[in-house]
Amino acid sequence: MKSARFPGMDFASTCAVVTSGEPGIGKACALTLGRAHASVALTWFQEEAAAAAVVAEITGPGGKAITRHADVSSEADVEVLFAVAEAVFGPVRMLVNSAG
Repeated sequence: MKSARFPGMDFASTCAVVTSGEPGIGKACALTLGRAHASVALTWFQEEAAAAAVVAEITGPGGKAITRHADVSSEADVEVLFAVAEAVFGPVRMLVNSAG
């Protein structure tokens, strides 16, 4: 994973939740945040393998990322998502909502 190309943007102490890590904007955002050293909690709805590949691309060179199934139209799923992200990485400081 290449370094972020945004001078001064280092999110090393930031937990970011990115909804929909399946191919598209969510994937691009997750990879960009991972390159900027954010800890990324990435959701998937239908394409678990695609989200797992994004996590592997972030964690391969030493980044921090997890993936979790979530239906963002379900309040219970979203509550669990945030609880897991915070348990693993600390307080969520950023949300990228690209699902749906």
